[in-house]
Amino acid sequence: MSQATAPLVRCQDVATRVSAHGRALTGVTFEVQPGEIFALAGPGGSGKSSLLALLAGLHAPNAGAISVAGVDLTRRPGGIAAFTSYLAQHSDAPEHLRVRELLFFTGRLRGLPANTARAVSRDLLDQSGLDPIAGQPLAAISRGEERLARFCAALMGAPRLLLLDEPTADLDFRQRQWVWDVIRQMQGSGVTTIVATHHIEEIEPLANRLAFLRDGKLIALGEVTSLKEKFSRGPRMDLKLIAGATLGNITRLKLEALGEIVEHEPGIFSLYPKPDAIGGSIVASIPVTTMAQALAKGRKGGRKKKDTAVVPVPNQVLINEDAWLLDRTINLPGTLGRTIEEIFTIIGSQNVAEFWFAPPTLTDVYLQLTGEDAHA
Repeated sequence: MSQATAPLVRCQDVATRVSAHGRALTGVTFEVQPGEIFALAGPGGSGKSSLLALLAGLHAPNAGAISVAGVDLTRRPGGIAAFTSYLAQHSDAPEHLRVRELLFFTGRLRGLPANTARAVSRDLLDQSGLDPIAGQPLAAISRGEERLARFCAALMGAPRLLLLDEPTADLDFRQRQWVWDVIRQMQGSGVTTIVATHHIEEIEPLANRLAFLRDGKLIALGEVTSLKEKFSRGPRMDLKLIAGATLGNITRLKLEALGEIVEHEPGIFSLYPKPDAIGGSIVASIPVTTMAQALAKGRKGGRKKKDTAVVPVPNQVLINEDAWLLDRTINLPGTLGRTIEEIFTIIGSQNVAEFWFAPPTLTDVYLQLTGEDAHA
């Protein structure tokens, strides 16, 4: 194998004892290719932070081997500092540092000339939206702002490898989107990113591969598509009821005849239809054309409902009327249309606030592998 195609990161049978860095690891083996966005997923305490601390060279494993860009971290744990940035969950930066100083001094420590470090800091503060608080000390800003400031600091000095532990925790929607956009752009520049995150739905469109951890062990590894094919339970229907509405025992029994119900919180649940409810095959999505024709048909017929369902479909086309659901002339895949009709009949369409039909996602894989609810 040539150097150009050799893995950047190699972990072979890595094991640790419980330490200040987190849970013990047992027999963890995987590789990360240059330029990959590689995600670590799993419930809290599964070993994600422990693994990132090892990859950052903060301590050596008790067994097994780790190498990054040919550097043996069991012998030279500090040998990758020149090209690696590590964002830990918890900050060890002095709280009296001002936000702009955190970025500037990080850049200087990583070899940037003063003028360059100052210019790059200004750009990152502006792009991230932190410029208004650039003069405030870390102790005076919110947890989300502090996390975003440390993410910006991790970008200083042109790193080749980013190790990010929950980089979007405590961030608002706009800030999370910016962080993921930056990670995608960095990949285009050849940067390799290993990220631990519980935002499964957000990492899905970015990650090249994922590793799922549980109790310090690697329980699944692969590309997004292959993981969904192997571990998901097929398409699901997500429902949110109107305020105050809940599923009664009889209603629940009727729905369970259609498939498995997973309730995330009162009034918000998913239903995984039985195979015969979708014609015996996995339906990737309801075609946009079918949706559009159905909606147009419903409008022509003048059928309006006070309470409507919102159904996200491919290309972000939103259907804000549910007349098509009950139109028996609409030819939906297999018996899917009848299943949807039964759900609305059982619950009562007036009790449904939102409705989605979704293909298998990493959220389903997460739930299947860990037994935890990634919606929570």
